[in-house]
Amino acid sequence: MIRFIDISIAQLDHEVKSVLSRGYGNDIAALEEQMSTLCRMALTVMARSTSLFYSFEHTVMCARVALQIIGSICSRHGFIRHPEALHILAGSLFSNVGIIQGLLQDDKKGRMVTGEGKVIKVETNSSDSILWKHRTSRSYIYVERENILQNLLNSDVMSSAIDNSHISKITTKTVSMTDKYCRAVQIISLMAHPNYTKNLTKLYWSAVEGDVIGEFGEKELSKFRKNFKDYFWNHLYTDASETISLLKETDGGRELVSALYAHL
Repeated sequence: MIRFIDISIAQLDHEVKSVLSRGYGNDIAALEEQMSTLCRMALTVMARSTSLFYSFEHTVMCARVALQIIGSICSRHGFIRHPEALHILAGSLFSNVGIIQGLLQDDKKGRMVTGEGKVIKVETNSSDSILWKHRTSRSYIYVERENILQNLLNSDVMSSAIDNSHISKITTKTVSMTDKYCRAVQIISLMAHPNYTKNLTKLYWSAVEGDVIGEFGEKELSKFRKNFKDYFWNHLYTDASETISLLKETDGGRELVSALYAHL
């Protein structure tokens, strides 16, 4: 597994360099190092996940989608602000780290922290998907306690991005562009995944264990897989449509869009 992690990190380092080669103003070397650091941190942590869906593999896919969004913004506008690039990438990478049992310093076996003075009991033989409902609050606690992330990122921006990262929640409030991009990353990473059908099954079983399958409208696996396209069009497409259009600015982005529509 360590070797697989190293290979994935090296591949993402290469993709970061490729994206930044399009021109991002001054201090490219500093931005490159910061983005690579975010990738290394997130992948090292998510390698511990036992969730079928919110896994190391999903995080790698999210990183690749986020990097294509960053590249597409630069292609369309000729530049991107460094903080915006960092928050799009970090919001995409760290939105799901809270799914991992034992992630936080105060976590104990069978007892996981969900907030200030808040703890829930979990079955010790359950996978990390059991923490689905508490994923976002725990992810924010993790980001808030990591000094490296605090030095690079704005806490309010990250909190909002993490809060809007649910694919089983419909956004009902006004959100920032960073929020939209980070939510779209989660949606596109699922819909454009090379093994889409298998990934959809992983999503189903993770949602069942996390007791959120009802949020998707279908509780039986066969109906869930059959009708998920309708769920996408009715509940996810509006939130992702602007980003899908943006991704058409680059070759890598167009490949993602083509893969997404091929699954529909």
